[in-house]
Amino acid sequence: MIQSIIHSICRLLRISYKSSANRSHINRLFKAEDMALAYSRLHIICWGIIMVSPIYLFMDIKLYGEVGDSKAFWRLTAIHMISLVTALVFVVAKRLLRNPSSHFYHRSICSVILYGYVGLYLVIGAVGSINSQGISANVDSYIVIMMGVATVFALHPLLFSIMALFIHTVFMILLYQVDLTGASILIKQINTTAAVGISILVVTMYYFYRKNNFIREKDLRESETNFRSLFEVNPYPLLMIGAENTRVRLVNKQALQVFGGEAQEAIRNIERYLSKQEMIEFIQKVKREGACKDYIVADLLSGGKKRWLLINGEFVDFNQESSVLIGFSDITHLKETEEDLLIHASRDSLTGCYNRRTGMNVLQELIQEAKSPGLVICFIDINNLKSVNDQYGHSEGDQLIQTMCQIIEMLRDPQDVFFRYGGDEFVLVFSQCSLEQGKQKWQQIHEALDRLNHVSDRAYLVSVSCGFSFFEQGMHDTIDELILKADKHMYINKKMMKTHLISSNLI
Repeated sequence: MIQSIIHSICRLLRISYKSSANRSHINRLFKAEDMALAYSRLHIICWGIIMVSPIYLFMDIKLYGEVGDSKAFWRLTAIHMISLVTALVFVVAKRLLRNPSSHFYHRSICSVILYGYVGLYLVIGAVGSINSQGISANVDSYIVIMMGVATVFALHPLLFSIMALFIHTVFMILLYQVDLTGASILIKQINTTAAVGISILVVTMYYFYRKNNFIREKDLRESETNFRSLFEVNPYPLLMIGAENTRVRLVNKQALQVFGGEAQEAIRNIERYLSKQEMIEFIQKVKREGACKDYIVADLLSGGKKRWLLINGEFVDFNQESSVLIGFSDITHLKETEEDLLIHASRDSLTGCYNRRTGMNVLQELIQEAKSPGLVICFIDINNLKSVNDQYGHSEGDQLIQTMCQIIEMLRDPQDVFFRYGGDEFVLVFSQCSLEQGKQKWQQIHEALDRLNHVSDRAYLVSVSCGFSFFEQGMHDTIDELILKADKHMYINKKMMKTHLISSNLI
């Protein structure tokens, strides 16, 4: 029990240490990025000061003409010159020391330089406003610079607050000594203090916004890295495409193997495959429903062979772009097995034509969708099959059945249906024809059997008997009734054939 408690405590301490180390690492990364951002903005501000310095020079000359040779004027000119010189120093130093490994780019040195310049700008604003009491009697430059520093630079709230409050305290003391008018100094104190408070608030809010955004982007980058790793090591073919343009964005090695060839060639093969109607419908369904499961498509390979793919898709947002993640499974072997099973379940093993169950189902569909003029059901019975089996063996009897079926399969139309009803009985359905047309078709088959008997050296004849029934729209006969009618006519024809054969032998 005690050992378990100690183990749990140690585990919690390890988790806490890892969490603390992770937070510390994130803070270091954020500070480095924040410092780089502030440094780049300082560089822009310095260039801005340099660019506007001719304007300040012109204003100083014009101001000299108005106020003359006064201390306030020369202090203002000195402020402008200090701003220009410090800006030039930073720009020149940054250009000369372009090597990132130099001390100029060390984080602690960068921090000193950054906050040194920020403090300098705040001091310039404060001194400028104090100096303005002798010229325009306003504190606008102090407020503008304080607010500008807060909004432009990426600063730490604590450091900025300490610096701003210290400089503001000194500014208030100096302002009180320069301007002793009660109402005027009170208004200036209120305005400048409000500006400092708002500046600290802006810096604080902006700091935490940047930090949260940095952590969120870091998590997104890590999630993307983890996603890419899982994407690559996944044992199934995976593909990510743009939801709008179907451009391939990611593809793993397994998918490249499925589509063949080198990487670029395989991607081109995939893009050609995505243009297929089945794939377009799949992508549209994913976009419409958010996901699509167990979607089966057939891919025609060279040589006419089919490859069957089971596809699953998910609508995802990847790198701020709507995408479709597609997983493939090659189910060709399963489909081939399924087709084999279907053939064995629906076909007669001896003749290859439909078996009775499948044939009856197909006939039922034809009756339900009977097209004009109608259907002719021909019931067929092989003559003398028992005698052939008894005299020449069952293999010869099987060959007799197969020969008859081959001739019928060869001569029937594609829309006609032929199936084994049982034993030596078969059903042939002539679709979309009248009774007379059906009999004419059967006559062609009968003549083909006669020609076979004339050229064959078999010791027996390939002979069949048949009977007909007819179905058209509006009739209410069932399948069994139609087959029974044809069966009765078949026996009548069989009896007539036997009578004719006996009469011929007697003559």
